[in-house]
Amino acid sequence: MRDVGPHPAIRLLLVEDDRESGVSLRLMLEKRGVSVSWVRSAEEAIVNWRDGRADVIVSDIRLEGMSGVDFLRLVRESDEAFPFILLTGFDSLETAIRAVRLGAQDYILKPLDDIDVLLRPIQNAVGHHRLLLRSRAMEHDLRESERRLSTLMSNLAGMAYRCRIDDNWTMEFVSDGCRDLIGCEPEDLVENRRVSFGQMIHPDDRARVSKEIMSSIEAGKPFRLEYRIVTQSGLGKWVWEQGRAVSADVAGEQRLEGLIEDITDRRNAEEAIRE
Repeated sequence: MRDVGPHPAIRLLLVEDDRESGVSLRLMLEKRGVSVSWVRSAEEAIVNWRDGRADVIVSDIRLEGMSGVDFLRLVRESDEAFPFILLTGFDSLETAIRAVRLGAQDYILKPLDDIDVLLRPIQNAVGHHRLLLRSRAMEHDLRESERRLSTLMSNLAGMAYRCRIDDNWTMEFVSDGCRDLIGCEPEDLVENRRVSFGQMIHPDDRARVSKEIMSSIEAGKPFRLEYRIVTQSGLGKWVWEQGRAVSADVAGEQRLEGLIEDITDRRNAEEAIRE
């Protein structure tokens, strides 16, 4: 991915085989703060482009060795959105229109009496492209963050969750750890589609669990507690849970987020020691 950070000046690749036009355009653009690399052949233009030396290309349609349209087609094979503006004489207007259909951001008629006629499309094209690159970078970072979160969740020794504060502790999200903990798929537990976690809590522990959690919420503190559950297969387990209340998207509402782990082996060992 090309650099998406701030640039002190627009880096422009000017492809113009006419010496007089090239010198004139470069001087006018540099006076307006644009950094110009001027080349006179398609071969030089290709090398410059592939080295990533430009933020935008301004190319004459008629070039030595390759037409501006062919150069545009070559650029589009690598980057479908890179800013590319064509310079054309009146006799090649139809060609310029076809080039725009191939992906050129704009075409400018020569000769130029006012450099702003070219400068404004350059600034607009570069600004749009930089926003596009930032958006792509943000999407990449988001996907990477989601991948890392998924990896973390899959490696947790227990079930991470987010739930509503209601009688059933209705789950809005659970990690894959629910398979080992309670013997069901995440989609079965979310929104109580097939299983309600609140109903899995042992009847003798439900009131205590609710009381301790609500007391922690009122105090604005995290909670830690141990209690029993009955899994989908009817197996009894001891679990340890830690979590806390967090603000929800809806104003005035809260959710619980936390982790539930199986501590059955530890409780059985403690019981054996006591006996």
